[in-house]
Amino acid sequence: MFKQELQEVTTTWAVVFIFDVEKHNAQLFIENVPADIDAHDLRELIDDAGYSFGNFGIPWAAYYVAPKDEWNKRVNSAYKDCLNLPYYPDIYPQIVTYNKLIEEAY
Repeated sequence: MFKQELQEVTTTWAVVFIFDVEKHNAQLFIENVPADIDAHDLRELIDDAGYSFGNFGIPWAAYYVAPKDEWNKRVNSAYKDCLNLPYYPDIYPQIVTYNKLIEEAY
């Protein structure tokens, strides 16, 4: 017999910029987000960690956060590219972990 450890359920979220109705561009991916965290709490943590998203001086204007199961094809594709290709900060969104955001916030 082996002892099976319970793993905390986590998911990946994205900060997405709404360029127009059909173009939603990922700006940041957050991995290992606990399942009990909602969009409001995650946005606050992102702000506290020093990231700034918004337009025309309005925080979060034209941006939203969404869990992986709500991403469109464009965001999914960007995430796969980030995982499989070398990281170029001017081309691809950054990937951070939830724990890294907590470290940066506090």
